[in-house]
Amino acid sequence: MVIDHLQNDKAALSSAALVDKSWLIRSRVHLFRAVSVTADFAGFAQFLHEKPHLRKYIEQLALQGQPLEYNSSSITTLQPFVLASILSQLPHLNRLSIHEISFHSSIPCFYLHPCQLDELTLINVGSNEDTTNDVLHILSLFSDVRSLNILGIGQCLDNNDLQARTDELDIPSSLRVMSLKIEDVPYELYMQIFRRTESVHTIKNIEMECGDLGDIEALAELLQDTSLSVESLNLNLTQCFITNASPEADSDAIPLLSMFPFPPCSQYH
Repeated sequence: MVIDHLQNDKAALSSAALVDKSWLIRSRVHLFRAVSVTADFAGFAQFLHEKPHLRKYIEQLALQGQPLEYNSSSITTLQPFVLASILSQLPHLNRLSIHEISFHSSIPCFYLHPCQLDELTLINVGSNEDTTNDVLHILSLFSDVRSLNILGIGQCLDNNDLQARTDELDIPSSLRVMSLKIEDVPYELYMQIFRRTESVHTIKNIEMECGDLGDIEALAELLQDTSLSVESLNLNLTQCFITNASPEADSDAIPLLSMFPFPPCSQYH
């Protein structure tokens, strides 16, 4: 159909939607398949409530915080209950990305139907006001995630967090991830967290940037819990060797790696 050739031309699709009902429906498929929202997340939730006929078209959603030059006072906050409201109204959502947003909230969220996604990406989320639980409350909104990418988390870390006292955290235990990519996070803490989720039974691919040998040890413990079922392991150890830049560290690193129970992956990098 001619409308399918206009899928990257929003203006043309908007005009085509005015031709007749059949063109309207097909135009909406392309107009609303991928939606991006900046800052006004509660307004978007209300929009979905008022326009229920558009919900079924949205398959990809990007939630973006206000650029700091326009909101210099603080990072944009996404309340968990607002995100839960959005997710509950999008039955065909398969990809969600969240950029430069804080999750700090004093309002609890109870979401009885965790969302399933093909891909969930968190980029530079959190702030120095966010606790580990603030981040976990967001992750608890999801059950099966084929690919989880966590690329930068800002959060306040007290001594309990640094010691990974997971018994005091609200672990999203039902979270099942198949592919995990993480960068610039408190690695030891989050490896402990994932060990307490159902992901240990489902994870097949891991991509990780290790900051020091402690991160590698934490990853090794996660690998043990997966029953050595990981098929692809991609580790960036550059920062690890920079952090431990000494003859002793260099000589210790390779033997330490060889002692870890890395599974018989089909791919190593």
